Amino acid sequence: MFEGHQINVKSFCFNPFRENTHLVWDGAGNCVVVDPGCYGDGEYRALKASISGMGLALKAVWLTHGHFDHLFGVASLVREYSVPVYMSPEDKMVLERDGEYASGVGLAEPDVSFVTTDVKDGDILGQLSLPFVVI
Repeated sequence: MFEGHQINVKSFCFNPFRENTHLVWDGAGNCVVVDPGCYGDGEYRALKASISGMGLALKAVWLTHGHFDHLFGVASLVREYSVPVYMSPEDKMVLERDGEYASGVGLAEPDVSFVTTDVKDGDILGQLSLPFVVI
């Protein structure tokens, strides 16, 4: 059914927590960023350089959950690429406290002004040529 489709992944280890961010793209050059935890300009530039350097078109940000170390780069990506952000609504209460949590460990408060689109178990994310199922 999906013969000939290829999914590629490049992983980054970002921020003092060494959080894993993943750039995922298909053969058509469409990509998503999963958990963009890039902290500071240097890490954000590294992620952007990979997107532009491979000629990829960013289609969305996917958040596995709402912990601050997974979303430092979300607001910048949304501003620059005008993409939607997908996350479980169950993590919205975590977003509300992320500034407090980050400052509690000596880090800058993340910008959580972005809007999220709710996803739930079983939903299909179709930004890439192969569908991804939310678990």
